Amino acid sequence: MHHSKLLLFLLSLLIIASSAKLANPDANNSVIVNAELGSMWKNNPSLLHNGCLDGNFSMRLILPHRHGITTASYFDSVPSFGCGFFCAGPAASCDSYIFSIFFVYAFSMDAVLCLQSPEVVWSANRDRPVRENATVKLTELGDLVLYDADDTMVWSTNTADMSVVGMNLTEYGNLILLDHTNTEVWRSFDHPTDTLVIGQMLQVGQKLMASSSEANWAAGKVYLTVFPGGTYAFADIDTPLSYYRSPIYGSAITNFSAYIALKYGSLEVFTSFRVTEAPDYHIKLPINYYGPEFVRLDWNGHLMLYQWENNSWVSSDVFDITDPCSYPLACGEYGVSSDGQGSLIVAGFFELIDSRELNRGRFLTDSLSCGTAQNARFLAPHNTTHFNIIYNWTTNEERCKLSCFNDCTCKAAFFLHMNSSSGFCFLAFDIFSMISVDARSYSKNSAVIHLLKFRSTNVGYLKKE
Repeated sequence: MHHSKLLLFLLSLLIIASSAKLANPDANNSVIVNAELGSMWKNNPSLLHNGCLDGNFSMRLILPHRHGITTASYFDSVPSFGCGFFCAGPAASCDSYIFSIFFVYAFSMDAVLCLQSPEVVWSANRDRPVRENATVKLTELGDLVLYDADDTMVWSTNTADMSVVGMNLTEYGNLILLDHTNTEVWRSFDHPTDTLVIGQMLQVGQKLMASSSEANWAAGKVYLTVFPGGTYAFADIDTPLSYYRSPIYGSAITNFSAYIALKYGSLEVFTSFRVTEAPDYHIKLPINYYGPEFVRLDWNGHLMLYQWENNSWVSSDVFDITDPCSYPLACGEYGVSSDGQGSLIVAGFFELIDSRELNRGRFLTDSLSCGTAQNARFLAPHNTTHFNIIYNWTTNEERCKLSCFNDCTCKAAFFLHMNSSSGFCFLAFDIFSMISVDARSYSKNSAVIHLLKFRSTNVGYLKKE
């Protein structure tokens, strides 16, 4: 990198370091911002980028920030916040970027800016990536807008004519738009994606949406949310299936101020507010003495704590779920989990998403549409159950199967026997991982898979029960 770009980078940090004064408006009556109205950034190599070769990621910086430091100590072993374009595809030939906030470890090598170990903590357009030469503009009207390379508007803060005078990336990783009184008009903390950083809250009505997969940044089907009575994790959007909930302390009727907050050493749940500033429930987390940390709802449903230790990120589970098979995507879709390891249901009807990783799940080799529902057949894998413990209604096994057969959107019917003539029925419209159970328990656990498949010549495997 040219010395002039490195100097520009350091000067921007000096400006940003002064933003800590925003925490005390009386200390300075002027508005301190990283970017003023009319600023524009184009996604190309003209932006600050990694001067050290690394084929694992690609990123371009707009606003760097380091929490609680001066420019003289910036280049050390602790990651800092940055904002810019992050590659959401193969780094070698990337043309798929998300406008995002991230932790990144920065250091200088022979006057060259080197970036390593980035972790995205917020993104504006995860469901609609942009290409090379996309632009971000802070318009004269105070709206922060993301345009694709063809000038199609992809995302906006919708803050035009709201007296915005500038933009700042705070020391806590919060991207904010400010008015002339230093009041926050818009902030990224109020629009979480899949991650919480220290000091950030998740409130009633907000969600952490996990990505679709490790390779697909778009929002998936697993999410964490807050209700007046506590914190819940669900799989599926249309028919949510709960796989985790915190202890309930609040009122499900009157309390709409419940929230969770990530703090050093704990994830705290506030619901009843019986004691001022005291959480009703908290999950103890390992204390990190070395640097930044965050929690992220990963694509497989695990809420993971990420901490910077010994020049790398280390992770640990937050939920107290002891059985790895109790996660909805323990072995991917159509996978059967046993001790967290995946197995194949029946060869010929499914293919592995990735033959090198059984836990990534499977897909049907041939699927049925609603217009061909008469060709549907049921396949009954032995000794399996489902992570969901809430069944729809009480009926018998035959009616449970028939209900799924007659609904062209149903993909599976799970039936839990109470006795020889009746039990609990659950219809699934998305297939997550199933759980292998001991054969001695099979009398109380039964699963019938509704295959979306055309009539097969392998009738030995299929039954229209």
